[in-house]
Amino acid sequence: MTPQEEELLKALQVYSKSELTYVPQPRTFEEEKAREKTFREKLTDLINCESRENDSDTPDFILANYLADCLRAYDRALQAREQFYGRPILSCSSYKKK
Repeated sequence: MTPQEEELLKALQVYSKSELTYVPQPRTFEEEKAREKTFREKLTDLINCESRENDSDTPDFILANYLADCLRAYDRALQAREQFYGRPILSCSSYKKK
């Protein structure tokens, strides 16, 4: 067994022992776009409800877009890291608690 195969086996064992279950959630481009829009709208509402835009005098939708973009950039960084180490690239949205 190669070192990469051993690491993959270890990773799979960790995932199988966790409290998470893999649930494939294939989405079309339109579904993903709608999901992203809904998330940004909810984030905008949250920022507004908490008046968090007041400190920076920045409109709530600009802050929501910035934070959503940060999450997407972080996700891309994690995917690049896993690809670099030859580990499976798994999306957190593909898991749900048992």
